[in-house]
Amino acid sequence: MNRRQLLSRAAILAGASLAAPLVERLSASETVEPAVRRTPVLAEFEKLQFGVSYHFSMNTFTGNDYETGGVPASTYNPTHLDVRQWIRVAHELGARYAVLTAKHMSGFCLWDSEGYDYDVAASGNKTDVVAAFMAACREYGIRPGFYYCILDPHNEGKFDWDSQVPDAYYKLIKRQLTELHTRYRKPFYQLLDITWKITQEQRWELYRLIKSISPDCIVVMNQAFYQSRRNQGRICEPASWPTDVINAEDNFPPAEGHNPLINMDGKIHYMPMEA
Repeated sequence: MNRRQLLSRAAILAGASLAAPLVERLSASETVEPAVRRTPVLAEFEKLQFGVSYHFSMNTFTGNDYETGGVPASTYNPTHLDVRQWIRVAHELGARYAVLTAKHMSGFCLWDSEGYDYDVAASGNKTDVVAAFMAACREYGIRPGFYYCILDPHNEGKFDWDSQVPDAYYKLIKRQLTELHTRYRKPFYQLLDITWKITQEQRWELYRLIKSISPDCIVVMNQAFYQSRRNQGRICEPASWPTDVINAEDNFPPAEGHNPLINMDGKIHYMPMEA
């Protein structure tokens, strides 16, 4: 992939031990919530200021932005895959963090997910893209992050933006997020998209699950385009709570600038904005 192709696929983001068993860590995380003051992790995030996002998935090969996962896994078949090049160019651009679409709405995973047959292991190119991404980020000193889409017609059995996800698929979501954070250690950032398709209790469960494994990981529940255009980061949408950062997709902060002190659940939280 040449530089022009890479840049066309990289969306710019501006943004300001497994020692204990998982069940014990989950229990200890029951009171974990978004910060009420500026923490060292949030301060580091604000200092990063510039990152890139790599939307590389099944739809790269079908040409359909809303790929529903109805094509065979073998459709994914990159012939000149060079993840290190992606990150090298990001480094040359001055990016300080990078986010990889580990799973988009097609349901196709860029790693070999255990007990799952719609991923790179079942495709024409079995490279573990997540592992290659993490290694390249370490090499170039870039903070790594993952994107995971809740909307998933392949696993839900239908394409529906608004219906709640089935129980069996929600269990898969938890298992795959656990895999990402145990197999690929210390991601700095985790974005969950289309989070209105799960209940508030489920969002809290996923937030605390991620924090129990990766306590210093920034967890972001995406507010989505129209919601962000409406609120411009002045509030956090209920369907995007809990979150560590107000994510505005490609919308800008309000003219008066972003105030990170956001009132949620009757408490002021410190939440920077990412656009």
